[in-house]
Amino acid sequence: MSKGESVIEGTAINPVCGMSVAIEGAEHIATREGAKHYFCSSRCHDQFISDPELYLSGAHLDAVEDVPEGTN
Repeated sequence: MSKGESVIEGTAINPVCGMSVAIEGAEHIATREGAKHYFCSSRCHDQFISDPELYLSGAHLDAVEDVPEGTN
């Protein structure tokens, strides 16, 4: 399975927030280097467009701070 693919057939993983997005009928799509990326919202799409390498590299995940134990 390649980056962005989901284990659920007909869906893709939003590279910004990690949500599963239905490919059929998707409204927010970006193509980069021949690969299509699907987004759950215009907000995620616009964030990706502003810095695609950040999201494709996974570096944005490094910026997430550890959540203290017991936090919901």
